[in-house]
Amino acid sequence: MFSKVDGKLWVDKQNFGWIKVDGQVTQSFSMGLFVARVQRGSHIILEQSCVGDGVWVPKRLEVRASARILFLKTLDMDRILTYSDYSLADGAYSVSR
Repeated sequence: MFSKVDGKLWVDKQNFGWIKVDGQVTQSFSMGLFVARVQRGSHIILEQSCVGDGVWVPKRLEVRASARILFLKTLDMDRILTYSDYSLADGAYSVSR
């Protein structure tokens, strides 16, 4: 799968966490044996932020993708999700979206 995606990865110099990933599908590929086939040109951007102690959490996810599901249906997705207001609850982080 990764050989069919071209992109960039930004890494924090202090604790080596992934700040941003930007990738585009250069060649279609299958996921889950024939369940879905992600189409060429699909694009994803993931941005993360550090909330302390080396814990990285999603900040923004942008997906523009097209896939064929079970060879029957085409799924087109154009979505931007943002995450904020992380808080520590019972030893795990929770989020508002």
